[in-house]
Amino acid sequence: MGDLKPGDRLPPELALTEILRVNRSSLRMAMRVLVRFRVIESNRGSGLTVLDHQAHAGINFITELLRIPELDMGSSFILEMLESAPEFIELLVNASIKNRGVDRNLTYIATLEQKISYLKSGSNPGELARLDIQMQDNASASFKNSIYRSAYNSFAPIRDYLMELYYSMGGDQLSYVENEKALSLAFLTQGIGEDEFRERFRQLVSDAVDEFRDYLTDLPKEPRLLVSPLQHYPEMVSLNSK
Repeated sequence: MGDLKPGDRLPPELALTEILRVNRSSLRMAMRVLVRFRVIESNRGSGLTVLDHQAHAGINFITELLRIPELDMGSSFILEMLESAPEFIELLVNASIKNRGVDRNLTYIATLEQKISYLKSGSNPGELARLDIQMQDNASASFKNSIYRSAYNSFAPIRDYLMELYYSMGGDQLSYVENEKALSLAFLTQGIGEDEFRERFRQLVSDAVDEFRDYLTDLPKEPRLLVSPLQHYPEMVSLNSK
């Protein structure tokens, strides 16, 4: 959230156990995790120093943040994630087209029909997100490159987070899925060629991302705690330099 800056030193161990109301073994375990995530650095003689997580931390740190229910990551962070959405979808589409068989085609269309049914019945965003992730998983099963496969797996919490938030915004998502189904059927029945399919699918994704981006601009931009785990000790930040 920016309260602690790169270069700030955390309070001594004893002070931290009192602030956080945890024992030393729990604190040390947590600090080891943060060191491994490259969020803090441990130097003999100078204690624990805050690092610039944007310069040092990996995707595992981001995915762990998304698992904290008390933390709202803010729209600025989500907009950054959206920047790679079209390229990510393109990668999945490429994998899917190269390895489509009759069974996979039928499964893909059936899942789209299920999404349409869910949208018409007012299903919750989590159920709709689950169907989208299922479709992505089916497409990614075609990845032969172990790096792509590992990267896809690592981004699972981010994909879950984005898809559920997308379906929470409302809007005319039914039309989007119906258009996706019509486009897919036209391609599968050879009503349109691969190049036209790709171009129209890119436009469909671009329109959905733009709508999502407009929705996000009205949300709080910066990360914030919805419920503070440190509400009894708000002096945590003021102690960081002591």
